[in-house]
Amino acid sequence: RERLICKVEMRRARLAQKGRLLLQLAECPYKCGEDVMRKDMRFHMEYRCPERPTYCPQCGVKCKLSELDDHIANKCDVTIQRNKFLTAHEISSRLENCPAC
Repeated sequence: RERLICKVEMRRARLAQKGRLLLQLAECPYKCGEDVMRKDMRFHMEYRCPERPTYCPQCGVKCKLSELDDHIANKCDVTIQRNKFLTAHEISSRLENCPAC
């Protein structure tokens, strides 16, 4: 059947089919709930998706971008140690009034 059709027409038809597929909406693989055109999926997954994996800038642990602020504030070992050190330093470096003055 394909032998009777011009090769150029066959190629044009396949390219048109591929172009239509790229314009279809698909659900984000990271389950953010957004429907994205297939042609824009890579950009969405790398730069826009709030559920994309990222690394904590403090400790390097891999987590979702949407959970990063909570991780840094409550779970990051580096931040917890830094806060303990700062608290201890603040206590030891407080100015006190001299009883003799």
